[in-house]
Amino acid sequence: MFFIMGIYDKEYPLAFDQMVVCPFCGRYTRVQVVMVCSVFSVFFIPLIKFNRRYQVRFGCCQSAAALSAELGRQIEKGTLKHLSEQDLPRPAIAGRKVCTSCGFSTTEAFDYCPKCGRPLR
Repeated sequence: MFFIMGIYDKEYPLAFDQMVVCPFCGRYTRVQVVMVCSVFSVFFIPLIKFNRRYQVRFGCCQSAAALSAELGRQIEKGTLKHLSEQDLPRPAIAGRKVCTSCGFSTTEAFDYCPKCGRPLR
């Protein structure tokens, strides 16, 4: 008997709509909040979601940054409808490059993230 099972990451966009000034590029843009979680599946049927994390994505420059788990859970439940200026992530320190996908940061002259292979900003 064969069992086909696997673990993969899946993104779930949350119902959140807000316009803000992007802290990365300074343009007025829409904010999207996404829940990323690992999913265990058997025969391509998702059974268990674990390792939940939340990201804020800005539509103007496609920057992404981690959002605290507490704020993410409130947005997921629908109790939080507005992020304040202090809740939004801050840009990296000058001279540092940050991967918008996995959050890896470095001062080295890499063009691509050594951790996940995506372009660094």
